[in-house]
Amino acid sequence: MPYMMSYIKKGSDVYSELNDAMHLALSKDGKKFQPLRHNTGILFAEADFTDGGLAGKTKCLTDPWIFRYKDQTWGVLAIRRNRGNQPDNRKIGHIMVYQWKTPAEYVLISFLKVSDREIRRPACRYDEEREVYRLEWDQEGESFCGETTDFIEIKNVHKETRRISNGREEFQCDIREAEASNIIEITETEEQYLRTLLETPVLQSVEIRNRRLSRKSVLEGSQLPKAEGIYSDGSRREIPVDWDREELEVLAQNGPGECEIHGQLRKKCYPIPFTERTGDPFITCYHGRYLMTWSGGREVTIRAADTLEGLHRAEAKVIYRIPEDQPEAGNMWAPEFHEIQGVLYLFTTIGKQGLWYTVQSCILKCKGDPEHPEDWEEPVLCVKKDGSILNEKGITLDMTCFSVEGRYYVMWSDRILDQEHYEVNSFGTNGDATLCIGEIDPKEPWKLISDPVCICRPKYGWDRIENEINEGPYLLEHGEDLFVTFSGSSVGVLYCVGLLQAKKGSNLLDPSSWKEFPYPVLTKESVPKQFGPGHNCFIKDPDGREEDLIVLHAKEFDFDDPEDEDIMIAKNPRNSIIRRVHWNRLGYPVLDMQEHQDIPEPLRKIQGKIVLF
Repeated sequence: MPYMMSYIKKGSDVYSELNDAMHLALSKDGKKFQPLRHNTGILFAEADFTDGGLAGKTKCLTDPWIFRYKDQTWGVLAIRRNRGNQPDNRKIGHIMVYQWKTPAEYVLISFLKVSDREIRRPACRYDEEREVYRLEWDQEGESFCGETTDFIEIKNVHKETRRISNGREEFQCDIREAEASNIIEITETEEQYLRTLLETPVLQSVEIRNRRLSRKSVLEGSQLPKAEGIYSDGSRREIPVDWDREELEVLAQNGPGECEIHGQLRKKCYPIPFTERTGDPFITCYHGRYLMTWSGGREVTIRAADTLEGLHRAEAKVIYRIPEDQPEAGNMWAPEFHEIQGVLYLFTTIGKQGLWYTVQSCILKCKGDPEHPEDWEEPVLCVKKDGSILNEKGITLDMTCFSVEGRYYVMWSDRILDQEHYEVNSFGTNGDATLCIGEIDPKEPWKLISDPVCICRPKYGWDRIENEINEGPYLLEHGEDLFVTFSGSSVGVLYCVGLLQAKKGSNLLDPSSWKEFPYPVLTKESVPKQFGPGHNCFIKDPDGREEDLIVLHAKEFDFDDPEDEDIMIAKNPRNSIIRRVHWNRLGYPVLDMQEHQDIPEPLRKIQGKIVLF
């Protein structure tokens, strides 16, 4: 029987916003537990937007307790706290009650008030005989209990020694910095579901599709046996094979019959880093040429090459520079190329150089060759349908563009600022950076034809570290699913990547069409020596098999120097990284698969059979 453990993390070097959240670990025997999602949280308390100014107040979660409702679905109890595990005076004596529909969806049912005093360590068990839920908690050093049928009202509250077992009396938690809450038994089906969603799949076996072919076609790669990789979560993908060419040439001269052939799985690895000092990287293929760009100051710089690999060593060149008669202008951040009905545009920002609080989204039109500076027109500010700039009370940045079912949309990061102070939001004076979407006319992509709509705002601890930010959205299509990745928190080693999901056919201008994953899909724990992953884009693999590649930036070392940004950038710059996107059995993107997980070396050498005629 498998087991599931809930816990939080504690330690001198952790951030409460990131670690005061429910973490999960699984075990086959209830003794040795393996953390899920790289020992990072999967359930975070939501911010309180009725408190703390424009950006709301960040809340944390502690003492998570997993239980089963009477229908055997999962529920979670927890205590809401302020940053630094401080009491939340707005919810003293309350227990947060969640319905855990799937590991990617939690519904907060209620704040169940059980006391007027501060409480900790709630527990719950359903009493089948009496058809009530028994709740227990600690209060001022003593144990209390009560009953509820609906988690709206508590009854029969009194002092009593705890009777609900946490399942860990004889268990020693050896997970780094973990404080275990409780352990429950789960089914093998539930275990597999959790592992599929919350673990990185690993290639486990390879199936070879043997072929019957003529001797004339034996040297044609498209006719040779195919390899299908089977991963630990049950997902599958076709993997290219490099068959032994010399062996095939010999077989082509032989007579008919069954032959054994040998080869190895093709393992495409991009250099790490792919390019240095290229924060907010973007890559596209335009008219057979690969173009790469990244954030700059007074200019837009690119690399160009005939192949994706060629960008690694391509020379950097400036394609646009702000005119000298605008000496104060700059901040050309997160540039992206987008071809719209045959015309290439560059989406970026412009503002006063060095003053982050002045940036606004803008678009440059290309009238010829994008590699020629003279073929770029001057920037045009993005505007609403009435002609006013997108945000007259703050900033806009990180705009991307995409088309779905014949309609064109832009999505960007939008933030209201304290017009008097223009300071980083340490005291709630500024608003949070939200994700907005709007529809555009493809003939005038700088102008909305709909009202801007907010579809996501930073509400969890993981996207409110040091700053309340959602930015850098980018679309990834997969079948009927539309995924949008975005980055959260301040740019640094604690930068994270979040995920939104919508369906084709839905109204993308309706916030209810978008579902946000409640936890980050990439953090500094996801891949070794890739700290602060974020601001990514996607591109198709050039080999023609339509596989997706993620392009992102990350830092090599786990340190920041917020007191001196220049030193931080010099010693720990943001470098670009490219790797394959895997799709798990549930149809969700896996963004943290490493080379040794994708194609382990022991499985790389393969053999197959062909029947020649």
